[in-house]
Amino acid sequence: MAKFVYKAKEGPDRIAEGVMEAESRGEVIDRLQSMGYFPVSVLEENSLNMDEGSELIAAKFRISRRDLVIFTRQLSDLIDSGLPLFKALNLIESQTENSHLRRLLLNLTSDIKEGKKFSDTLSKFPEVFSGFFIALIKAGEVGGMLDKVLLRLADYLEREEELTGKVRAALAYPVFMAAVGAATVFILMTFVMPRLVTMFKGIGQSLPLPTLLLINISSFLSRFWWLVLAALAFIFFGIKRRLNTQEGKMLFDQIRLNIPFFGGLIKKSEIARFGRTLSTLLGNGVPMIASLDTVMPVIDNVLIKKDIERARNDVRDGISLSKTIAKSPYFPAIVSNMIAVGEESGSVERSLLKVSESFERETERIIKVVTSLIEPVIILVMGSIVGFIVISMLLPIFQINLVAW
Repeated sequence: MAKFVYKAKEGPDRIAEGVMEAESRGEVIDRLQSMGYFPVSVLEENSLNMDEGSELIAAKFRISRRDLVIFTRQLSDLIDSGLPLFKALNLIESQTENSHLRRLLLNLTSDIKEGKKFSDTLSKFPEVFSGFFIALIKAGEVGGMLDKVLLRLADYLEREEELTGKVRAALAYPVFMAAVGAATVFILMTFVMPRLVTMFKGIGQSLPLPTLLLINISSFLSRFWWLVLAALAFIFFGIKRRLNTQEGKMLFDQIRLNIPFFGGLIKKSEIARFGRTLSTLLGNGVPMIASLDTVMPVIDNVLIKKDIERARNDVRDGISLSKTIAKSPYFPAIVSNMIAVGEESGSVERSLLKVSESFERETERIIKVVTSLIEPVIILVMGSIVGFIVISMLLPIFQINLVAW
């Protein structure tokens, strides 16, 4: 039998702790509940030693975006079927395989049992649940439509996850090819080339220029490889440190937006995210100002985020969303026009949803074009490098054969 360390609530303010031997974790939970306790955490004695309780730091939970999508969909389905929130969370906790998510759910159910609002207990874990997630839950609680909000939230998260998955799948093969090509170049330069250099030195005649160039590069890398790695590390950490500053991030985002073709892709992606997020918030009863406040953390590009912040301030001053968006250099005229139509018809959220769907389709189309071009470009670049190395190694041999002939 295994030993389990448990924490359980005896009352509103009393926590019982101890060690219990049992065949499984579920058996411990059943025993504690039969004793009138509410289990907060039950961990096997040799499992990870993590701080539990209401003050848990969410960063300690290794909960992926995919785990969050599955959790939201399960919770949506259970509540839609008529199950109370507390029982739904308990059921998901008993079925989840992620131990970190299980511990988080135990804390959520503990707070719900004490009568706390679901949105308030979610806000204790900002590293897991975004402001967007919490704002929608709060709107659902106020409007008495938590089931519908969870359904829309699950659809939104699944849509985001699907788009991310498509990008990763499209880039997987080109990245693999680039890695194989880099490994091939490394082997040729470090293992094959030094042996041929020894042979070339015994020829006693001048070597072709490409071969001399390749020999010098190989010699430099074999002698100063540590210097190259140090320089790359210095550049990497220098850029990373610069990006941690507001000025550095703004400069980097400005460069990204000005890159031909890729800049347009970034803008379309951010506009699609802006439209879908704002549409979801407004459609669930969140006020415009609060919705714009919630949208800003969802946007990655600092410059576009600052423009949305300016738009939020304009809306607060009484300017319509369509007019303030029209002043932005990052939003095309079609966006402000669609929002204006929605404002006139009283359905801004529908107009924003149409904008997001249009830009999402355009983003997916561009991603397909880009990923289809990346593969031949990588083949061309890596083939040119490998071809140069092979030709440079063979030229002296051809030269010897010509002299002998």
